[in-house]
Amino acid sequence: MTQNVLFSSPASIQMGAAKADGKLSLTDSQLHFEPSNKMLPLVLIILSAVI
Repeated sequence: MTQNVLFSSPASIQMGAAKADGKLSLTDSQLHFEPSNKMLPLVLIILSAVI
């Protein structure tokens, strides 16, 4: 089932020195950040394991 996007905006997320740009979307039941760089989730997992 596809949800309708109520609002969408360019956004940034930062964890320590790692920063990524992407798109923040709001639906009826979800707030979702999609990074422009698809490698970001891997980078955040590695950084959180090191910290």
